Amino acid sequence: YAKTIDLSENDPMFYSTYNRSSELKEFVENRNNLIFRMKNIKYLPMNSLQLSMMSMNFDLIWLDGAHGYPFIACDLINAIRLLKKNGFLLVDDVWKSRTNSHMHYRSIGGYETIVELKNANLINDFYLFHKRLAGKFNYYGAQKFVAVMRRQNNKIGKF
Repeated sequence: YAKTIDLSENDPMFYSTYNRSSELKEFVENRNNLIFRMKNIKYLPMNSLQLSMMSMNFDLIWLDGAHGYPFIACDLINAIRLLKKNGFLLVDDVWKSRTNSHMHYRSIGGYETIVELKNANLINDFYLFHKRLAGKFNYYGAQKFVAVMRRQNNKIGKF
Protein backbone atom coordinates (compact mmCIF):
# COMPACT_ATOMS: atom_id res chain seq x y z
CA TYR A 1 0.00 0.00 0.00
CA ALA A 2 0.96 3.66 -0.28
CA LYS A 3 1.99 6.12 2.39
CA THR A 4 1.53 9.87 2.31
CA ILE A 5 2.81 12.44 4.73
CA ASP A 6 1.76 15.97 5.49
CA LEU A 7 2.27 18.32 8.36
CA SER A 8 -0.13 17.89 11.25
CA GLU A 9 -2.92 20.47 11.22
CA ASN A 10 -1.55 21.61 14.60
CA ASP A 11 1.83 22.50 13.10
CA PRO A 12 2.24 26.30 12.83
CA MET A 13 3.83 25.92 9.38
CA PHE A 14 0.81 23.91 8.16
CA TYR A 15 -1.81 26.48 9.01
CA SER A 16 0.30 29.51 8.12
CA THR A 17 1.09 28.43 4.54
CA TYR A 18 -1.19 28.64 1.51
CA ASN A 19 -3.53 30.95 3.45
CA ARG A 20 -4.96 27.95 5.26
CA SER A 21 -5.53 29.73 8.56
CA SER A 22 -8.86 31.17 7.43
CA GLU A 23 -10.11 27.86 5.99
CA LEU A 24 -8.15 25.35 8.05
CA LYS A 25 -11.07 23.20 9.19
CA GLU A 26 -12.50 22.85 5.67
CA PHE A 27 -9.07 22.07 4.17
CA VAL A 28 -8.33 19.37 6.77
CA GLU A 29 -11.78 17.80 6.36
CA ASN A 30 -11.41 17.66 2.56
CA ARG A 31 -7.87 16.24 2.76
CA ASN A 32 -8.86 13.61 5.33
CA ASN A 33 -11.97 12.60 3.38
CA LEU A 34 -9.88 12.01 0.27
CA ILE A 35 -7.13 10.10 2.04
CA PHE A 36 -9.23 7.97 4.38
CA ARG A 37 -11.59 6.98 1.59
CA MET A 38 -8.69 5.05 0.03
CA LYS A 39 -8.08 1.80 1.88
CA ASN A 40 -4.59 1.35 0.41
CA ILE A 41 -3.20 4.70 1.64
CA LYS A 42 -1.76 5.26 5.09
CA TYR A 43 -1.53 8.87 6.22
CA LEU A 44 1.39 9.88 8.46
CA PRO A 45 1.04 13.34 10.02
CA MET A 46 4.63 14.50 10.31
CA ASN A 47 7.21 17.01 9.21
CA SER A 48 9.12 15.67 6.20
CA LEU A 49 12.39 16.42 8.01
CA GLN A 50 11.52 13.52 10.33
CA LEU A 51 12.04 11.16 7.38
CA SER A 52 15.76 11.40 8.12
CA MET A 53 15.12 9.08 11.06
CA MET A 54 13.10 6.49 9.09
CA SER A 55 14.29 3.39 7.30
CA MET A 56 11.35 2.64 5.01
CA ASN A 57 11.94 2.13 1.28
CA PHE A 58 9.71 3.20 -1.57
CA ASP A 59 9.27 2.37 -5.26
CA LEU A 60 7.96 5.85 -6.05
CA ILE A 61 8.24 9.14 -4.22
CA TRP A 62 6.29 12.24 -5.26
CA LEU A 63 7.90 15.19 -3.53
CA ASP A 64 5.72 18.27 -3.13
CA GLY A 65 6.59 20.08 0.08
CA ALA A 66 8.11 23.43 0.89
CA HIS A 67 10.06 24.56 -2.17
CA GLY A 68 12.80 26.66 -0.58
CA TYR A 69 15.86 26.11 1.58
CA PRO A 70 16.46 24.29 3.83
CA PHE A 71 13.40 22.08 3.36
CA ILE A 72 13.77 21.16 -0.31
CA ALA A 73 17.43 20.17 0.05
CA CYS A 74 16.65 17.95 3.05
CA ASP A 75 13.59 16.46 1.35
CA LEU A 76 15.53 15.61 -1.81
CA ILE A 77 18.37 13.94 0.09
CA ASN A 78 15.92 11.97 2.24
CA ALA A 79 13.94 10.92 -0.84
CA ILE A 80 17.06 9.61 -2.59
CA ARG A 81 18.00 7.68 0.53
CA LEU A 82 14.52 6.17 0.87
CA LEU A 83 14.15 5.02 -2.75
CA LYS A 84 14.41 1.33 -3.59
CA LYS A 85 16.71 0.21 -6.38
CA ASN A 86 15.05 1.23 -9.68
CA GLY A 87 12.68 3.53 -7.75
CA PHE A 88 11.44 6.79 -9.21
CA LEU A 89 11.60 10.24 -7.66
CA LEU A 90 9.34 12.98 -9.01
CA VAL A 91 9.63 16.53 -7.69
CA ASP A 92 6.72 18.92 -8.19
CA ASP A 93 6.91 22.67 -8.72
CA VAL A 94 10.53 22.99 -9.81
CA TRP A 95 11.43 26.53 -10.88
CA LYS A 96 14.55 27.05 -12.99
CA SER A 97 14.55 30.80 -12.43
CA ARG A 98 12.81 33.25 -10.13
CA THR A 99 13.41 36.90 -9.46
CA ASN A 100 11.82 36.62 -6.02
CA SER A 101 12.24 33.52 -3.92
CA HIS A 102 10.09 32.29 -1.05
CA MET A 103 10.86 29.60 1.52
CA HIS A 104 7.56 27.76 1.00
CA TYR A 105 6.22 28.64 -2.43
CA ARG A 106 8.27 29.95 -5.34
CA SER A 107 11.94 29.07 -5.10
CA ILE A 108 14.71 27.78 -7.32
CA GLY A 109 15.94 25.71 -4.36
CA GLY A 110 14.72 22.44 -5.87
CA TYR A 111 16.46 23.02 -9.19
CA GLU A 112 19.67 24.20 -7.55
CA THR A 113 19.73 21.19 -5.21
CA ILE A 114 19.10 18.73 -8.06
CA VAL A 115 21.91 20.30 -10.10
CA GLU A 116 24.29 20.07 -7.12
CA LEU A 117 23.33 16.42 -6.53
CA LYS A 118 24.25 15.77 -10.16
CA ASN A 119 27.52 17.76 -9.85
CA ALA A 120 28.43 15.68 -6.78
CA ASN A 121 27.75 12.47 -8.77
CA LEU A 122 24.93 11.49 -6.42
CA ILE A 123 22.61 11.36 -9.42
CA ASN A 124 23.58 10.75 -13.03
CA ASP A 125 20.82 12.68 -14.67
CA PHE A 126 17.38 14.19 -14.24
CA TYR A 127 14.63 15.26 -16.59
CA LEU A 128 12.35 18.29 -16.41
CA PHE A 129 8.83 18.21 -17.81
CA HIS A 130 6.74 21.35 -18.21
CA LYS A 131 3.96 21.51 -15.69
CA ARG A 132 0.79 22.56 -17.44
CA LEU A 133 -1.13 25.09 -15.41
CA ALA A 134 -3.51 27.95 -16.02
CA GLY A 135 -2.49 30.46 -18.71
CA LYS A 136 -0.87 32.93 -16.34
CA PHE A 137 1.72 30.27 -15.42
CA ASN A 138 2.57 29.25 -18.98
CA TYR A 139 4.97 32.01 -19.87
CA TYR A 140 8.74 31.77 -19.67
CA GLY A 141 9.30 33.68 -16.43
CA ALA A 142 6.81 31.64 -14.43
CA GLN A 143 7.04 28.16 -15.95
CA LYS A 144 7.17 25.35 -13.42
CA PHE A 145 8.48 21.86 -14.06
CA VAL A 146 8.24 18.36 -12.66
CA ALA A 147 11.68 16.78 -12.21
CA VAL A 148 12.08 13.02 -12.69
CA MET A 149 14.94 10.80 -11.56
CA ARG A 150 15.35 7.04 -11.22
CA ARG A 151 17.45 5.14 -8.72
CA GLN A 152 19.61 2.31 -10.05
CA ASN A 153 22.29 0.21 -8.39
CA ASN A 154 22.16 2.03 -5.07
CA LYS A 155 22.40 5.44 -6.69
CA ILE A 156 20.20 7.62 -8.82
CA GLY A 157 20.85 6.86 -12.46
CA LYS A 158 19.70 7.31 -16.01
CA PHE A 159 16.54 5.71 -17.33
